[in-house]
Amino acid sequence: MDMLQTLLNTIVGKLMKKNETLKVGMIVIKEENEVVVMTLNTKIEELKRELIVYRIKDDDAKVNTASMYFTDVAFLWWRHRFSYEKRGGTEIVTWEEF
Repeated sequence: MDMLQTLLNTIVGKLMKKNETLKVGMIVIKEENEVVVMTLNTKIEELKRELIVYRIKDDDAKVNTASMYFTDVAFLWWRHRFSYEKRGGTEIVTWEEF
């Protein structure tokens, strides 16, 4: 019976360590997400101001300007997304998920 209790204690200890590791990983992911969201919100506001300053009203011109403007943010998001998938997160497979 003592052997079973020892085995159980060992397993519980290992699970608790894994749980703590997962908690730390989730905190890191949350912090990364906050950085990406803050960066994106800042870029959106900057883009809105630039569209006004340059008097860009045509939708095609706005889309072209935005695509160039968000290149660095897109790279940051993609890098974060790729690392999330490598850590076991789900893959984006539909336009709605994107």
